[in-house]
Amino acid sequence: MRLSFLEPVYAEPGPYVSVYLDTSRNIEHPERAIALRWQRLRESLSRQGADRRLLNVLEEVVGTDTEVPGVHGQTLFAAHGMLVLNGELPWPPEHDSARYSTLPDAMPLITQHVPEIPYMAASQGRGGDLAPHRPPARPAAGRTGAARRRRRRRRRRRR
Repeated sequence: MRLSFLEPVYAEPGPYVSVYLDTSRNIEHPERAIALRWQRLRESLSRQGADRRLLNVLEEVVGTDTEVPGVHGQTLFAAHGMLVLNGELPWPPEHDSARYSTLPDAMPLITQHVPEIPYMAASQGRGGDLAPHRPPARPAAGRTGAARRRRRRRRRRRR
């Protein structure tokens, strides 16, 4: 796996702001939804000790991925009043998050760039069967966590 795209993030000393935000455009009034999400994250970062200058730098780029249609996310890393990385996420984060800490929180970004590698699993039993497995499928457009939960609730009500 090549992680060279993270070099700019680790080139700066901390502290860092790491932001993961759902910037999907498949909803009514996406700009308003993104602004509300960002406002919650901004307040959280302020409580964590991030300074106003750093927050203003981030605010300038939140939701600027307007050319990307459908379901996706945005990740932002900043340090010392400078934007270090503005990245697109192929899928929205499971939860919007913002962290101000000495090290960047790159794990959610890395996991979205992991190649999907098929593997073989052996189950121990009487027959010693082998079964090919694939990694879990990525959510399809419109298949966010909230949509899955609504479908599950509807199924339970039908039973």
